[in-house]
Amino acid sequence: MAVSRKVQGEVNQWQAHLELAKQYRERYGMEHKWDRWRKYYRNEYSDSTIPVNMIFATGRSLIPRIYFRNPKIMVTPDQPGFFFHAKLVEAIDNKLVRLTGMKDQLKRSALNAFLYGTGVGKVGYDSEFGFIDDDDSRQQVAEMETLVGQEIDEPSIEYDANIIPGHPWFKSLHPRDLYVPWGTLEIKDSPWAAHRFVRHIDDVRADRKYVNASKVSPTHRTKSLSRDYEGVGNALDATPDAEYVELFEIHDLREGRIKVIATGYEGYLRNDPMPINMNKLPFHALIWNEDTDGFWGLSDCQMIEPQQLELNEIRTQFQEHRKRSLLKVIMRRGAFSPEDKDKLISGDVGPLLEADVDGSLRDAITTFQPFLGTDLITAGDVVRQDIREQVGFSRNQMGEYDVRSRRTATEAAIVDQAAQIRVDERRDALADMYMEVIEDFNRYIFEFWDEQQVAEIVGPDGRQHWVSFTGQQLHGRYSLTVDPEEAQPRSAAQRKMEAHELLQMLAQFPPEMVNHNELLRDLGGMYDWVDVNRIMNVQEVPGGQPVVPIEQLQAEGGMPGPGGGGGGASMSAMMELLGGMGQR
Repeated sequence: MAVSRKVQGEVNQWQAHLELAKQYRERYGMEHKWDRWRKYYRNEYSDSTIPVNMIFATGRSLIPRIYFRNPKIMVTPDQPGFFFHAKLVEAIDNKLVRLTGMKDQLKRSALNAFLYGTGVGKVGYDSEFGFIDDDDSRQQVAEMETLVGQEIDEPSIEYDANIIPGHPWFKSLHPRDLYVPWGTLEIKDSPWAAHRFVRHIDDVRADRKYVNASKVSPTHRTKSLSRDYEGVGNALDATPDAEYVELFEIHDLREGRIKVIATGYEGYLRNDPMPINMNKLPFHALIWNEDTDGFWGLSDCQMIEPQQLELNEIRTQFQEHRKRSLLKVIMRRGAFSPEDKDKLISGDVGPLLEADVDGSLRDAITTFQPFLGTDLITAGDVVRQDIREQVGFSRNQMGEYDVRSRRTATEAAIVDQAAQIRVDERRDALADMYMEVIEDFNRYIFEFWDEQQVAEIVGPDGRQHWVSFTGQQLHGRYSLTVDPEEAQPRSAAQRKMEAHELLQMLAQFPPEMVNHNELLRDLGGMYDWVDVNRIMNVQEVPGGQPVVPIEQLQAEGGMPGPGGGGGGASMSAMMELLGGMGQR
């Protein structure tokens, strides 16, 4: 079927919007410099340069201080009667964080924010390239399976192991693949945004979400893909002539629709209502250095690039000076035979040389060595200090010792506190992005998890409960928090010391105020030689723990029963155990 003029006009208008968005990114995001900064990070400098790669060193020192090593979501209800619902949401969210590889995706977004000024992430559900809650298509597949008597084994057209059917997902995108309207200041205020990706032509034509995909022509081949298309979308086929299509997935809040257009095609491949009315775009931006005049953030590489090039030049000059400062020998022509000249510069101990000279030997040979000053070394230290000041790191935070002078404990604490302010600001921005992604996850769960699910939670009585629920039953208002300090490294000894202090503090509270079972499980788990289940006095439930519907559990209030929290292990005994460990 031919594409109507109306659709052609709409697609042409969108292509004009995308071109203007690309110019916006180029103007304020300095996209023309991104490839250069990427090469700096990869240590790809001129062959004639001796690099001192402070861009790589700074990035590798910054990111481990910011991303969350053990991200854990804490959920509390914002309405009465939703204690168990909040516990279930918390258990689900923390499981999804592990299943979707959230930790690695956040780290990748943080690296993009450091290199390019803006880190971008996208939230979706069920499918990487768009979810359609299409009961008709599902019914058609079911009817075909019934007709042939076996399941239809469709070829896979998506390959990300962290994107699981029936689950929400989060994926970091390269900032060059995000398009926002010219003049956008925040992604939350944008009326639309587009995601550019490149897919294999066979996968596009096999995707049942797209219409008229057979009319789409390939726009690129593997051997012709430029740097802008490497690593975009699916992995590139090793075949040099493999064919690909450039697609743009547009999320339009004004019309509440998702539209997909392809380069070189005048119609829509997809123009469907958004699967869920979230009143927001599925994209999230991580920006550490805001630009008040535009959406795109300022790159740390942009700030320290002049110092990086200066430091490379200083190091290269120092190498040349060092070469010229080596010991030089001048001798009278004919005073030494070629064999004796070789002995003179050899590494042998005590070689015997014969000189054919008249008069003093000093008149036949002399040595000299140019002076190698320390000015270049001093200049290099000044440049390094400039880089640390712009990024907000001290010498110690870069993993170096400050050997210039001694420091008092008070002075060191003040300097560290001042430096942590800037690091905490970056970590807090990542935590905000993290929370917004989890909130999007929950919206998808509440909407699409319409079949019974089962999860294990701990009630206020300290009991473990297996609870059945649906997403609609969990729908409610919740507050989500994550501690940014989770990014701070802690040794096993520090965790045990903090656990001992916590146990001593909680021992002062009445037993009914403390969930002893859960507390002792957490604390005992810090000691790999302790069998927590053996030392805890927990009564087994005959036949195992039953699965209880969420409404029943909420009605009963999680009253103490078999294995309740009141009959747990002795608090004094556990304190004695941990106290003995603290002395080891």
